[in-house]
This record gives sequence, C-alpha cells and structure tokens, in this order.
Amino acid sequence: IFYKNYFFSTELSLYHNDVKDKIVAIPRNVFLWSMLNYGMVEIYGMDVKCGVRADFKPFVLSLKLNYSYQHAEDVEETSLSYGQILPYMPKNLLSAIFTMDYKNFNLGLTGMFVDSRYSLQENTEQNILKSYADCGANISYNQMFKKLNCKFTLDVKNIFNVQYEVVRAYPMMGRNFSLKAEINF
Repeated sequence: IFYKNYFFSTELSLYHNDVKDKIVAIPRNVFLWSMLNYGMVEIYGMDVKCGVRADFKPFVLSLKLNYSYQHAEDVEETSLSYGQILPYMPKNLLSAIFTMDYKNFNLGLTGMFVDSRYSLQENTEQNILKSYADCGANISYNQMFKKLNCKFTLDVKNIFNVQYEVVRAYPMMGRNFSLKAEINF
C-alpha cells in the first residue's frame, strides 16, 4: 500500500502439515549428528510479516517485523515420543530490522527473539534450551571512486554480549565486531 511517502506491506501465512517420516538431526558431538525418523508428525503454525518504508528526502527509513508460531508434535501412536514436541523447534520466533539511509550512509539495527525449545526427544526440563534475544547493528558508507564502487561496513553482533546456545553445549560467540571493505568494478 502506498500513501504519500510511505509504503506499507503485510503478509499472513497459515499452515497445517501432516508429515510422514520426518527426519530431524540431533547433534551428539562436534563431528557426529544422529538422524531421528519420526513416523508421523503434525505441524501447524503461522507466519506474519509487516513492513513500512518512509521516504523523507534525504532520509529513507525502513522497518520490517517477522513473527512465526509453529507447533510440531510427534503423533505416531506407537512412538516412544508420542505427544512430544520435536527437538530444536521453538514455538515462537520474532525478528525486527530497522534501516536508515542518508546520502551514502546506511545504519542498520537488528533484533531477534527465539523461544525456548527442547534439545532431545524427551520433553523434560533438563532438555530445555533457554530462549534468547540477540541484537546487532551496522553502519556502512558507499562511494564511487573513479569507476570503482566501494563500500565500507562496520558490524557489531550480539551487542549486549548475551550468552546463549543454538545447539546444546555449543555456546555462541559473545559481542563481536567486523570491518569489511568491498570494491566492485
């Protein structure tokens, strides 16, 4: 939807899947992953995407929000994990991206929330991986030098130095910085 200097977008997806022979990979150590075959799995959920872009010359602002809800359950009645939620499948995911462009500069802020999830087939308290939120920021400068398109970017990830695990027993990197130079010709 366009309105004056604004552009709005939204999208909603609802889904329900009955999956036969769903394969899920579970890490056992750094080099060995086990494959679990679930005979029958019921998955349902929704994805919501919203965005707005505003053009205020010389500034351009953009905000994108994404939310996902997913329920994935073993429904094979003869399975030992019948009625259990599948491992590494969080129910809620939320992400946000904000950008601001000003002449040759771009500022970006990102945020992500991942709900708690189970790390093994058994839905017990000791198998829960905690939920986490992660934020990042970047600033870049883009300039033409003769016939070269040059872009310089400073990126900061995990700004708040949050301790979290995407995979059990493998902590993610704390706050980290990167500096990148791109030259396209």
